[in-house]
Amino acid sequence: MDNPEFTQILLSIKPIHAMKIMEGIKNIEVRKKIGKSFQPNTRIIIYSSSPVQQIVGSAIIDKVIKKELGDVSAEELAQACLKKCELYSYLSNNCEFFLIYLKEIKRAEKYITIKELSKLGIKIPQSFRYINKSILEKIDNI
Repeated sequence: MDNPEFTQILLSIKPIHAMKIMEGIKNIEVRKKIGKSFQPNTRIIIYSSSPVQQIVGSAIIDKVIKKELGDVSAEELAQACLKKCELYSYLSNNCEFFLIYLKEIKRAEKYITIKELSKLGIKIPQSFRYINKSILEKIDNI
């Protein structure tokens, strides 16, 4: 994503993990794949997927580390709120994955539902999508 207009990421996260991020318990998100803009200091808008289906907050990427299956520490698993068996199940046949370290986690002042997002023409991604300033302004004005 070379377009500087798209500087932030809308990230879909399962509700249990989104809640733990918002509570400050979880500060590492694990992903099989990420895009080029998953770089330090990029803002992530956190969307809690079904059944919650709403934006619950935001965070800043502190760092991203590429890992291999046998190369994850107990501390990293704890910060990701995962057991080794859950990580293996999630990754299935993938050997490589990414640890996205989060900082400056902020709960949304007002949760924004999927219905409100749909009215604005914002489609929710399965995993993630880049968002531009005009979409961000729409979200911030709800």
